[in-house]
Amino acid sequence: MIGATSVARDVVFEGMTERETFYSILQKAPYGVLLIDEDETCLYINAEFTNITGHTLDDIPTLGDWFCKAYPNPAYRQEVVEHWKGDTAQRTSRTFSVVCGSESGGSESGRGGVVKEIEFRPTLLDEGRAILVLSDITKRKRAEVRLRTRERFLECLSEVSKQLLRASDLTEVLPAVMRRLGKTTEVSRVYLFESYPDPEEELLGRQRYEWCAPGIEPQVDCQELQNVPGVVRTSASWVEILKRGGIIAGAVADLPEGERRALEARGVRSILVIPLFVSDDWYGFIGFDVYDRVREWQQVEIDLLRAAASDIASAIEREQSRHRAQALIEAAVVLTTTLDFDQVLDRILEQVSRVVPHDAANIMLIEGDRAYIARWRGYERFGAEEFVSTVAHRISEMATLQRMVGTREPIVIPDTSTDPGWVDAPAQRWLRSYASAPIVVRGQVIGFLNVDSAVPDFFSQVHLEPLSAFAGHAAAAIENARLFQAEQRRVRELTVLNRISAGLGTALDVDAADKLRPMVNCVLEGLHELMGADCTYFVAIDPEARRWETTHELRALGVDPNPVRSGTFDDVPIELDTLLAGRPFATSDVAAVPRMETPQEMCGSLGMKSNLLVPVRTGSQLRGVLGFGYCCQEHGWQPEEMRLLEGAARQLELAMENARLFEEARLRADELAAALARQEELDRLKDEFIQNVSHELRTPLALIRGYAEMLDKGRLGEVLPAQRRSVSIIARRARMLTDLVQNITLILETEAGSPQPDSVSLDELTRAAVEDFQVAAEQADLILRAEIASPLLPVSGSYKHLRQVLDNLLDNATKFTPAGGTITVRLQPRGDQVALEVSDTGIGIPADQLERIFERFYQVDGSARRRYGGVGLGLALVMGIVETYGGRVTVESQVGEGSTFTVLLPAATDVDQDEGSTETPHSGEMTPNIGGS
Repeated sequence: MIGATSVARDVVFEGMTERETFYSILQKAPYGVLLIDEDETCLYINAEFTNITGHTLDDIPTLGDWFCKAYPNPAYRQEVVEHWKGDTAQRTSRTFSVVCGSESGGSESGRGGVVKEIEFRPTLLDEGRAILVLSDITKRKRAEVRLRTRERFLECLSEVSKQLLRASDLTEVLPAVMRRLGKTTEVSRVYLFESYPDPEEELLGRQRYEWCAPGIEPQVDCQELQNVPGVVRTSASWVEILKRGGIIAGAVADLPEGERRALEARGVRSILVIPLFVSDDWYGFIGFDVYDRVREWQQVEIDLLRAAASDIASAIEREQSRHRAQALIEAAVVLTTTLDFDQVLDRILEQVSRVVPHDAANIMLIEGDRAYIARWRGYERFGAEEFVSTVAHRISEMATLQRMVGTREPIVIPDTSTDPGWVDAPAQRWLRSYASAPIVVRGQVIGFLNVDSAVPDFFSQVHLEPLSAFAGHAAAAIENARLFQAEQRRVRELTVLNRISAGLGTALDVDAADKLRPMVNCVLEGLHELMGADCTYFVAIDPEARRWETTHELRALGVDPNPVRSGTFDDVPIELDTLLAGRPFATSDVAAVPRMETPQEMCGSLGMKSNLLVPVRTGSQLRGVLGFGYCCQEHGWQPEEMRLLEGAARQLELAMENARLFEEARLRADELAAALARQEELDRLKDEFIQNVSHELRTPLALIRGYAEMLDKGRLGEVLPAQRRSVSIIARRARMLTDLVQNITLILETEAGSPQPDSVSLDELTRAAVEDFQVAAEQADLILRAEIASPLLPVSGSYKHLRQVLDNLLDNATKFTPAGGTITVRLQPRGDQVALEVSDTGIGIPADQLERIFERFYQVDGSARRRYGGVGLGLALVMGIVETYGGRVTVESQVGEGSTFTVLLPAATDVDQDEGSTETPHSGEMTPNIGGS
C-alpha cells in the first residue's frame, strides 16, 4: 500500500505521465481503492472497490455521495465522517458496517443493499488529495462472532449439563435451566412442551416449564396451552418434522399462514423449536421465541441447543427411570401386604399403572393348555367387560402366548392393526397397542400380565423392562398367595376329613341296618362343601346283579335332580372298566368323551360339563362310586383334587369294612359275653358248692379228727400196736382235710370283702414262723435261715392271715426243695413298704407256668402220678391275702435252680395303729399249717 501511494504521488507530480501504468496497478490490487482530490471529488475507483461496495464511479461522484449511500443512518454517518477527517491525517484504520449495494453475504439487510464489515485506511496526498483503501473483513468478523457465540453457548451447555446431572428433582432444576438458556440465547421466552396421546388417538400437548425475559408475560399457567390438540402452535406437518428429529427455525413472517397468524398474534417474530426424544420416543420439544427482532439462527447455536435438548431429554429419561424404579419398589411392597389370592390379583392391577401407563390391564392364568383372564381392569369404558369375563385361549392357538411360554420373555406389539400374529376379535378392535410379560414361578410360566392401549404405537420396547420386573414381583406375590391358599385349603381339607372321620366313627354306633346311609351322608356332605361341586352323589354297586343305583345325592341351588337313578353295567361300560380297575374316571369336558345313551342322557339332563367318578371298594369288590359334577362351567381336575377324593373314598371304604368288622365283632362279643356269663354262673355255682361242702364237712371232720386224736393219744383206751399206725394215719389225714377246709374258707372270706387291717410286727411273726418250720426242715435235710433287717415298720394286715402267707410259702419251699438245699427268708424295708422274700434252691418253675401258679387249684404237675401233695390252693391263698391288704406278690424262678417269692406289704398307717393294737405271735394262738395245701 505504501509503495502504491508512492507511485501515485510520483505520477501526480510528474504530470501523470504514467497514468495507464498507475491505474493498471490499482486495478489489480486485492483491496478496494478510492482516489479523491482536495474537494473530495472521486477521481478513481478500482474493480475491487466496486466488488466490495457495489458502487461505480458514476454512482458516487463525490466522497459525500458514497458516505450517504454507505451509511444511511445520519448519526452513524456523522460519526464515520468525523473519524474519516481525523484518521486521514493520522493514517489509522477503522472498521465500520457499510451498506454495499445489493450484493448478498451481509449479516443484516440495510435499506438498498447489504451490510458488510469494512476496514478502511485513508492516506493523505499532496495538495489535499487522498487515497482511501478498503478491505472486506465480513467473513472474519462473522467467524469471530461464531467463535464468541460458541464459547458462550459451550459455557451455558456445561453449566446446564452439570445442573441436570446433579438434579434429584427436575421440577426444581428445569426452571433454572430454562432461565440460563434464555439469557444465553438472548431470546424473549423459552418453554418446554410434552406431548401425549389421548384415548381418542389424538396427540395432545401441555406446557410444563417456561422462562420469560423481563416484560414478557408468562404463559405457563394459561389453560389454552394445557391438554390442547395438535401440540400447541404446531401443525400436523410440524409434528411429523419434529418426530423425525427435524427443527422449526426462522422468521415468523416466513411461516405458513396458519402458524404465522397464531404466532404474530402473540408478538413472536422469530422462533426455534427443537424436539426432545426420551428412550428413543418423541417426548415433546423445547421452544425459543424472539419478540423484539427478526433473528437469524446460526448453525452453531442450533447445534449447541440440540445438545442442550439432548441433555434435558436424558435428564427426563433418568427421572422417569427413577420414578419407575421407585414405583416398582412401592408397588412390590404393596403386593406383599396381603396373602389373600383375590386381593393379590386386585392389587397387581392397581399397582401396574404406576409402572406402565395403559388404558386397560388383565391377568391371565394358565390352567392346563388354556389361559383364562382371572382379573381385569379398565375394559368397561370400551364395552369389552363381557368379552374379558368369559374369554379363554388355547395357548397353542395364540402365537403371542405361545412365544412367551417358550422364551419366558416379554413382548410388545406397537400397533396391533399391522401385526401379522395378532388375532382380531370384534370386541377388542379398540385395542391398538399391546404389551405383555410372562408370570414365571420357578422357571415355569403360570400366566401373563397384559397391558392394553387404544392408541397406536403407545407401547414400545422401553416399557418391557419395568413391566417384566413388575411381573416378577407379581409372580412372587401370586405364588405366596397360592401357597397360603393351598395351606388354607389343606386346613379346610383336613378339617373336613377329620369331620368325616368323626362322622364315620359315630355311624358305627347305630343299628347295623342303617350304618351305610349315615356314613355316605357324612362323606357326601363334607366333600360337597369342600369341592363346591354342583352335584355330589353316591352310586351303590351290586356286583352280583350287575346293577347300579344312585342312593344319595346333594345338589347346588338351581341344579335339577338326576332323572336316571339306576341301571345296569351295560349302560356304563366305559366308566365301569376304569372303576373296576380301581382308578377314578375324570372328564373335564363331558361333550368331548364318547358316551352311550344312558350317560349322555344323565349328563345332558343335568347340563353337566365336567364329571369325576371315584371307586369305593372293599377288598377286590367294587361296592360304590363317589360322583362329582360341575354344570355351570368346565372344571379341570387337578391331581391333588383327585388324590384328596380318592383319600375320602378310602376312608369310606375303611368305614364300610370297619362296619362289617364291627358287626362281626359285636356278634362275637355277644357270644363271648354269653359264654362269660355262663362261666361266671358256673364259678358262682362252684363257689357255692365249695362253700356248702366246706360248711357241711367242718363239723363231721372236727368229730373225726377229735376222736382220732383221742384214740391216737390213748385217751379212749389202750390201742393195740397193730391198730396204732392206722389210727395215726386217720388222725393225720383228718388234720389235712381240716386245713383244706380252713384254706377254702379263708379264700372265700378274702374274696367276700376286705377285712379291717391291723398293725402287725412282721419281723416277730417271721421269726416265729421260721422257728416253727425248723423241725420240718431238719427232717427234710434242709437249711432254713432268716435274714431280718432292723428296724422295720409294722405292716398293715392281720396276724392270722399273714401267718398263713408265711406258712404257705415256707411249706411250698420245704416241699419242692430237695435234700441238702437251702431256704432263705429275708425281711427288709423298701421305702414305705416292707419286702418279704422266701428263696429256695428247689426244682424251680417253668417260665410258661409262672403266670398261672396263683390260680386256685392249679398245680404245675397236675398228673395223677405227681410226686408232691396238695390241691393247688396255697399260692392262690397267698395272693388273695396279700392283695386284700394292699400288697402284691411276684415270683422269679429258674428250672433246676430255685424260686424266689417276694411279698410287698404297705407299712401300717396311723389309723391302723389307732384302730387295732400291734399284733405279735403271742397275742393269739394258731396252729401252723406244716402239712401243706
